[in-house]
Amino acid sequence: MDNQNENEKALKESLIRSIFRFRKVGLPSACDGVGLEELNISPSELICLKSFAANRLESEEIVCGADMQELLYVTKPAISRMLHVLEKKGYVEREINRSNRRKLTVTLTDKGTEVLARAEKKVDDALNEIIHRFGEEETRQFIEIFNRFADIADDVSGKLQESFTTEPPTKQEMKAQLKEQLKELLKERIKNMR
Repeated sequence: MDNQNENEKALKESLIRSIFRFRKVGLPSACDGVGLEELNISPSELICLKSFAANRLESEEIVCGADMQELLYVTKPAISRMLHVLEKKGYVEREINRSNRRKLTVTLTDKGTEVLARAEKKVDDALNEIIHRFGEEETRQFIEIFNRFADIADDVSGKLQESFTTEPPTKQEMKAQLKEQLKELLKERIKNMR
């Protein structure tokens, strides 16, 4: 039974990650409208709370903002804003990490722990319904196909971004490139004359 619960939990976590990637490409999320609004929490904030819940334990491995960036597919400033909002709502506290004073440790407050439990129940119920209606195997296939789609979209987006951020060469760089090309051309001509 434990193995079945672990598989079910892993499936739900994969589905949540895919849902966040779904939102990143501009499509509505299955987590939208599951009643999180009445708890005053967004799906992204829920993922943050869930991840930071582990920080309540005295552990060597502390979840930090960089981990959240990777998990939620968002920028560092977006994580900072989200932490500020969660702190303002009274769900988290930020403290200087005792083992590395250059880092901050984010921990849940009692209020954050309570909201997390209630929100997880709502999302879990919604995910159970989705998996039940769509089917476990089709859910796995959807996750695999959608993640492939998102990987391709990220790759194309990255290439487009690179093409727009590449700055044209300066005059000095153009002169140096032209000079190099002329040298190569002259060497080739001299070589062919012999």
